Amino acid sequence: MQGQGPTDVYNMNQNPNNNAGNPNQSGNPYISSMQQANNASHAFTSPSYPGVNPYMQSEQQQPSVHNPNYTEKLYDTKNDLEHGSLDSPAEIHKMMRMGFIKKVYGILTLQLLLTISFMSLAFIESFNQYLKTNLALFWVALGLSIFILIPLICFRKVARTVPTNYILLFAWTLCESYMLATAVAATDPQIVMLAGVGTLAITFSLTLYACTTKTDFTYCGGILFCLASMLLVWGIFNIIFGFRGNTVYCLLGLVVYSFYLIYDTQLIMGKFGSEYSIDDYIFAALTIYLDIINLFLYLLQLLSKK
Repeated sequence: MQGQGPTDVYNMNQNPNNNAGNPNQSGNPYISSMQQANNASHAFTSPSYPGVNPYMQSEQQQPSVHNPNYTEKLYDTKNDLEHGSLDSPAEIHKMMRMGFIKKVYGILTLQLLLTISFMSLAFIESFNQYLKTNLALFWVALGLSIFILIPLICFRKVARTVPTNYILLFAWTLCESYMLATAVAATDPQIVMLAGVGTLAITFSLTLYACTTKTDFTYCGGILFCLASMLLVWGIFNIIFGFRGNTVYCLLGLVVYSFYLIYDTQLIMGKFGSEYSIDDYIFAALTIYLDIINLFLYLLQLLSKK
């Protein structure tokens, strides 16, 4: 792999002239294909108003702990609360939210470890050659990824049913990991490392900002939906016609998914008006994972052009 450039992905097809007639097209079509699939997936998870994204609820829609009648049923008597023997509804909600956050980021950590493991294997010569000689598996994984993602996004009951939700998320993450391994197999390892370190730095800083800022970004779902849709259309046209402006496209993608990361993080934290339900830990982990993966892909594509 040493000394191999990002444009060597065309050697994987044993035809170095596949893109000779279109010098403006992206050097790695597998990165572009993943970007468009992820743009389409994330576009449908953006809007924050009720009725469009069933996984989001406003603060006024919180059941159970904000309802005094529910509190009476939960503890059988109000005396427990009045005499301080049990926590207040606000404290109970805070404890439940904290448990939800821990579960989401625990699942996310396992997803990222699986993905990093697959990408690391791509730099072992034998596995690298396997990826290059079995390119059809990339497109199979892409199709399976979209197929598995549909019930997780569109059907709340499926995303909340254990162990079905865990199995589907694991299978989807496996597909994404294989596609990422294929995408980086023809890229210089130094560029991959730089993109990985850059993604880590961006993710850490923006997550910290989202948790500490007093600015509410949870109302930006509609705006992000429009921007993700624009990226999707631009990316498809870029793949087909090879438009100029790939650098601008990558920078725009980095900006959009940086805001996505802040937006999704605040929905998980529940600091403002809208938040994910505590039952939707699978969906929440999926959205953060998509944010991080897309940041990595746009940064990888940008650095590959330098």
